[in-house]
Amino acid sequence: MGSQFRCFQRYPQRRFWNAHRRFRFRWVNFQESPRRSGYTETIHWLENKIHAAPDSVARVKQELEAARHGEGPTVADIILDIIRIHGPSGSEEGDGIELELV
Repeated sequence: MGSQFRCFQRYPQRRFWNAHRRFRFRWVNFQESPRRSGYTETIHWLENKIHAAPDSVARVKQELEAARHGEGPTVADIILDIIRIHGPSGSEEGDGIELELV
């Protein structure tokens, strides 16, 4: 999922749409995200990331240990952060992404 996060992060920068057009990301059933994309999914993702990112094994192992203790960001948190970077008040707000949690 690591490479998918990188692609998701870069997508708004590709300018497939007009620079003045806004894009709304609507996350339906957001309240279910902690259960579906919580620490269990995060641990699974990090275990796979260790093999896919040999240059950052030490950091990923630290993140994995934290996740096993219910600490650190979850997969849902990471996705939210990526969207917010490209939204209002984000460091790349010019990308015009709006987040709607329903």
